[in-house]
Amino acid sequence: YSLWEPIDDDNDGTWTAMYMAMESLRWAVTKDPEAREHALAAYETLESLGAYLERSLLGVIHGSSFPVVLQRVGSMFSLFLRSEPVLRVSDAADIDHEQFASFFHGMLDDGFYLAPSAYESSFLSLSHTPGLIDEFVAGTAEHFHRVFATLV
Repeated sequence: YSLWEPIDDDNDGTWTAMYMAMESLRWAVTKDPEAREHALAAYETLESLGAYLERSLLGVIHGSSFPVVLQRVGSMFSLFLRSEPVLRVSDAADIDHEQFASFFHGMLDDGFYLAPSAYESSFLSLSHTPGLIDEFVAGTAEHFHRVFATLV
């Protein structure tokens, strides 16, 4: 039997993945309906949080002239500092790396831990809440303004 409690931890993604894997495996082995319910609830929560993040960030992006593309699958997301979607590796390479570094370090200085490479994805975990996502989106908007100040 496994139980998950939200903990504010900078590595909660690992625990989210372990919890979901444990409940999925527990259901696969035991067919315990509670395990299936726990796993499905975790997946649904992550999808809901990812959709909320996407709507919120797209509001910032579409309400500005920032050349930023958000790409998301479930709780995994990437922000590309370019105006066109990333469809291949060469698209991901076609960004301003200095702008990304400025954005990344500004966010890090404000306590938002993103993937450190412009080619990597970031992940939500079960410890994230809509309130934390709102703080992240506000920080993202602030740092987009700083990074793209010369374009506005």
